[in-house]
Amino acid sequence: MKTITTKFNWTFYDLRKLRDAISNSSNLHLTSDLFSSSEFPTLGWELHLFLGGEATVWLRQIGPDNIKNALVNTKYKIYAEQYSTWTVIAKFPYKFENSDKMGFSIISLDSFLNHKGTLFLHCEVEFDCYNLTLDLQRGLS
Repeated sequence: MKTITTKFNWTFYDLRKLRDAISNSSNLHLTSDLFSSSEFPTLGWELHLFLGGEATVWLRQIGPDNIKNALVNTKYKIYAEQYSTWTVIAKFPYKFENSDKMGFSIISLDSFLNHKGTLFLHCEVEFDCYNLTLDLQRGLS
């Protein structure tokens, strides 16, 4: 087993202006670039921000779908900057969850926008890689 960690920052400039420009009947779904670890590139994540009646944020896990004999256990925390400190807005609940909407959370967008209307998100992901064949061989030797 090997534990791998990765971090990702996502910044939305002028998000207040963008939010104010969409009408109450409109929605906006924003998706970050895919991020991953160079040690395990077939497993990646995207942060999602949805603006509609409420603002929601979540993490989507992509993969591994072509890895033989490998499993992952993912832990994560999503932070938003608030008054120059990082506030946890979503984290691993220590139970199985849908990998498409991990940590799905409703947030108070105005409390996380700075005076310029910018939102700063930060995500930390930790996962354990298991190679079932190697782990089984080590257990039997």
